[in-house]
Amino acid sequence: MTLLPDHVKFYFSNIKKLVIAEDIDTATLLKYVYRIKNSTVVIPDGIDKIHFLSLLQNHPQYQFTNRIVKDVTIRNVNEQTWNDFTSFCQINKTKIGFLVSEILWEIIPEMEITQILLSKIKEPLGDIIVVSVLNSVEIKHENIKAISSKKILFHRIDELIFQNDITNEDFLEKVVGIYNCEKIIFPQSASKLLKLSRVHEYPGFISKKN
Repeated sequence: MTLLPDHVKFYFSNIKKLVIAEDIDTATLLKYVYRIKNSTVVIPDGIDKIHFLSLLQNHPQYQFTNRIVKDVTIRNVNEQTWNDFTSFCQINKTKIGFLVSEILWEIIPEMEITQILLSKIKEPLGDIIVVSVLNSVEIKHENIKAISSKKILFHRIDELIFQNDITNEDFLEKVVGIYNCEKIIFPQSASKLLKLSRVHEYPGFISKKN
Protein backbone atom coordinates (compact mmCIF):
# COMPACT_ATOMS: atom_id res chain seq x y z
CA MET A 1 0.00 0.00 0.00
CA THR A 2 2.81 2.43 0.80
CA LEU A 3 3.76 2.57 -2.92
CA LEU A 4 0.33 4.00 -3.82
CA PRO A 5 -0.35 7.72 -4.43
CA ASP A 6 -1.61 9.57 -1.35
CA HIS A 7 -5.03 10.31 -2.89
CA VAL A 8 -5.92 6.62 -3.42
CA LYS A 9 -8.62 5.17 -1.13
CA PHE A 10 -9.98 1.63 -1.25
CA TYR A 11 -13.59 0.59 -0.69
CA PHE A 12 -13.87 -3.14 0.08
CA SER A 13 -17.35 -4.68 -0.09
CA ASN A 14 -18.90 -8.15 0.21
CA ILE A 15 -15.62 -10.04 0.53
CA LYS A 16 -15.81 -13.48 2.15
CA LYS A 17 -12.33 -13.21 3.69
CA LEU A 18 -10.18 -10.08 3.57
CA VAL A 19 -6.74 -10.56 5.14
CA ILE A 20 -4.78 -7.46 6.14
CA ALA A 21 -1.04 -8.18 5.83
CA GLU A 22 1.19 -8.17 8.93
CA ASP A 23 3.25 -5.22 7.66
CA ILE A 24 0.20 -2.91 7.52
CA ASP A 25 -0.08 -0.66 10.57
CA THR A 26 -3.02 1.46 11.78
CA ALA A 27 -1.81 4.67 10.12
CA THR A 28 -1.41 2.98 6.72
CA LEU A 29 -4.83 1.34 6.99
CA LEU A 30 -6.52 4.66 7.78
CA LYS A 31 -4.62 6.41 4.98
CA TYR A 32 -5.60 4.05 2.17
CA VAL A 33 -8.90 2.44 3.21
CA TYR A 34 -12.16 4.40 3.09
CA ARG A 35 -14.58 1.61 4.05
CA ILE A 36 -14.78 -2.16 4.56
CA LYS A 37 -18.38 -3.19 4.17
CA ASN A 38 -20.16 -6.51 4.74
CA SER A 39 -16.88 -8.45 4.77
CA THR A 40 -15.09 -10.86 7.07
CA VAL A 41 -11.71 -9.33 7.94
CA VAL A 42 -8.55 -10.77 9.50
CA ILE A 43 -6.31 -8.05 10.94
CA PRO A 44 -2.79 -8.11 12.48
CA ASP A 45 -2.46 -7.81 16.26
CA GLY A 46 -0.90 -4.38 15.92
CA ILE A 47 -3.95 -2.71 14.34
CA ASP A 48 -5.83 -0.48 16.79
CA LYS A 49 -9.31 -1.95 17.29
CA ILE A 50 -11.36 1.25 17.51
CA HIS A 51 -9.74 2.82 14.44
CA PHE A 52 -10.33 -0.43 12.55
CA LEU A 53 -14.00 -0.51 13.62
CA SER A 54 -14.41 3.03 12.29
CA LEU A 55 -13.67 1.65 8.79
CA LEU A 56 -15.95 -1.37 9.13
CA GLN A 57 -19.68 -1.57 8.43
CA ASN A 58 -21.79 -4.71 8.41
CA HIS A 59 -25.12 -3.45 7.14
CA PRO A 60 -27.85 -6.09 6.77
CA GLN A 61 -29.17 -6.53 3.25
CA TYR A 62 -32.53 -4.87 2.74
CA GLN A 63 -35.35 -7.40 2.34
CA PHE A 64 -39.05 -6.99 1.62
CA THR A 65 -39.75 -10.23 3.49
CA ASN A 66 -41.76 -9.72 6.69
CA ARG A 67 -41.59 -5.93 6.34
CA ILE A 68 -44.51 -3.54 6.11
CA VAL A 69 -44.69 -1.71 2.80
CA LYS A 70 -46.86 1.25 1.84
CA ASP A 71 -47.69 3.41 -1.17
CA VAL A 72 -46.35 6.97 -1.02
CA THR A 73 -46.55 10.11 -3.14
CA ILE A 74 -43.30 12.07 -3.57
CA ARG A 75 -43.63 15.64 -4.85
CA ASN A 76 -41.10 18.04 -6.42
CA VAL A 77 -38.72 15.39 -7.77
CA ASN A 78 -36.40 16.56 -10.53
CA GLU A 79 -37.85 15.20 -13.80
CA GLN A 80 -34.55 14.18 -15.42
CA THR A 81 -33.35 12.50 -12.23
CA TRP A 82 -36.59 10.55 -11.93
CA ASN A 83 -36.48 9.49 -15.58
CA ASP A 84 -32.91 8.25 -15.17
CA PHE A 85 -33.88 6.36 -12.04
CA THR A 86 -36.92 4.65 -13.58
CA SER A 87 -34.87 3.76 -16.67
CA PHE A 88 -32.27 2.16 -14.43
CA CYS A 89 -34.99 0.13 -12.72
CA GLN A 90 -36.40 -1.03 -16.05
CA ILE A 91 -33.00 -2.04 -17.44
CA ASN A 92 -32.18 -4.01 -14.29
CA LYS A 93 -35.71 -5.42 -13.96
CA THR A 94 -36.03 -4.00 -10.44
CA LYS A 95 -39.21 -2.65 -8.88
CA ILE A 96 -39.04 1.09 -8.24
CA GLY A 97 -40.37 0.75 -4.68
CA PHE A 98 -37.81 -1.91 -3.81
CA LEU A 99 -34.86 0.15 -5.07
CA VAL A 100 -36.08 3.35 -3.37
CA SER A 101 -36.40 1.41 -0.09
CA GLU A 102 -32.94 -0.13 -0.51
CA ILE A 103 -31.35 3.27 -1.16
CA LEU A 104 -33.04 4.83 1.87
CA TRP A 105 -32.07 1.80 3.98
CA GLU A 106 -28.42 2.45 3.08
CA ILE A 107 -28.24 6.25 3.31
CA ILE A 108 -30.34 7.01 6.40
CA PRO A 109 -27.55 5.94 8.82
CA GLU A 110 -25.11 8.19 6.94
CA MET A 111 -27.57 11.10 7.12
CA GLU A 112 -28.00 10.51 10.86
CA ILE A 113 -24.26 10.56 11.44
CA THR A 114 -23.89 13.83 9.53
CA GLN A 115 -26.66 15.54 11.53
CA ILE A 116 -25.40 14.19 14.87
CA LEU A 117 -21.85 15.39 14.20
CA LEU A 118 -23.01 18.82 13.02
CA SER A 119 -25.75 19.52 15.57
CA LYS A 120 -25.12 17.37 18.66
CA ILE A 121 -21.35 17.08 19.10
CA LYS A 122 -19.35 20.06 20.35
CA GLU A 123 -15.86 18.64 19.84
CA PRO A 124 -13.95 19.32 16.58
CA LEU A 125 -14.98 16.79 13.93
CA GLY A 126 -11.36 15.82 13.31
CA ASP A 127 -11.12 14.56 16.89
CA ILE A 128 -14.08 12.14 16.57
CA ILE A 129 -13.86 8.46 15.61
CA VAL A 130 -17.25 7.17 14.43
CA VAL A 131 -18.05 3.48 14.96
CA SER A 132 -21.33 2.78 13.16
CA VAL A 133 -23.65 0.08 11.74
CA LEU A 134 -22.19 -3.08 13.27
CA ASN A 135 -23.75 -6.21 14.74
CA SER A 136 -21.69 -6.48 17.91
CA VAL A 137 -18.85 -4.44 19.41
CA GLU A 138 -16.93 -5.16 22.60
CA ILE A 139 -14.75 -2.41 24.07
CA LYS A 140 -12.03 -2.74 26.72
CA HIS A 141 -9.97 -0.13 28.57
CA GLU A 142 -6.92 -0.92 26.43
CA ASN A 143 -8.92 -0.11 23.27
CA ILE A 144 -9.93 3.29 24.62
CA LYS A 145 -6.42 4.02 25.86
CA ALA A 146 -4.97 3.28 22.41
CA ILE A 147 -6.83 6.13 20.64
CA SER A 148 -4.76 8.81 22.38
CA SER A 149 -6.48 12.23 22.18
CA LYS A 150 -9.35 11.08 19.96
CA LYS A 151 -12.95 10.58 21.15
CA ILE A 152 -15.56 8.04 20.07
CA LEU A 153 -19.13 8.22 18.80
CA PHE A 154 -21.02 4.90 18.71
CA HIS A 155 -24.00 4.69 16.34
CA ARG A 156 -26.50 1.99 15.27
CA ILE A 157 -24.79 -0.98 16.87
CA ASP A 158 -27.01 -3.97 17.64
CA GLU A 159 -25.04 -4.97 20.74
CA LEU A 160 -22.48 -2.67 22.35
CA ILE A 161 -20.55 -4.16 25.26
CA PHE A 162 -18.28 -2.19 27.59
CA GLN A 163 -16.08 -4.43 29.70
CA ASN A 164 -15.83 -3.88 33.46
CA ASP A 165 -12.28 -2.49 33.24
CA ILE A 166 -13.66 0.69 31.66
CA THR A 167 -13.98 3.45 34.24
CA ASN A 168 -16.35 6.40 34.56
CA GLU A 169 -13.37 8.60 33.67
CA ASP A 170 -12.95 6.67 30.40
CA PHE A 171 -16.56 7.47 29.49
CA LEU A 172 -16.29 11.13 30.38
CA GLU A 173 -13.03 11.63 28.50
CA LYS A 174 -13.50 9.40 25.46
CA VAL A 175 -17.17 8.63 24.68
CA VAL A 176 -19.01 11.65 23.25
CA GLY A 177 -22.24 9.81 22.51
CA ILE A 178 -24.03 6.50 21.99
CA TYR A 179 -26.80 6.96 19.43
CA ASN A 180 -29.50 4.54 18.25
CA CYS A 181 -27.90 1.38 19.62
CA GLU A 182 -30.22 -1.56 20.29
CA LYS A 183 -28.55 -3.14 23.34
CA ILE A 184 -25.88 -1.58 25.55
CA ILE A 185 -24.08 -3.41 28.34
CA PHE A 186 -22.26 -1.05 30.70
CA PRO A 187 -19.54 -1.79 33.26
CA GLN A 188 -20.93 -2.51 36.71
CA SER A 189 -19.29 0.65 38.00
CA ALA A 190 -20.96 2.98 35.47
CA SER A 191 -23.23 5.52 37.16
CA LYS A 192 -26.84 5.98 36.06
CA LEU A 193 -26.37 9.69 35.35
CA LEU A 194 -23.35 8.94 33.21
CA LYS A 195 -25.37 6.46 31.14
CA LEU A 196 -28.18 8.99 30.68
CA SER A 197 -25.70 11.66 29.57
CA ARG A 198 -24.24 9.47 26.83
CA VAL A 199 -27.14 7.38 25.45
CA HIS A 200 -29.49 9.02 22.94
CA GLU A 201 -32.04 8.11 20.30
CA TYR A 202 -31.83 10.36 17.29
CA PRO A 203 -35.29 11.56 16.15
CA GLY A 204 -36.91 9.14 13.74
CA PHE A 205 -34.98 6.08 14.92
CA ILE A 206 -37.24 3.04 15.38
CA SER A 207 -35.79 0.29 17.48
CA LYS A 208 -36.03 -3.29 16.21
CA LYS A 209 -37.60 -4.09 19.58
CA ASN A 210 -40.66 -1.95 18.75
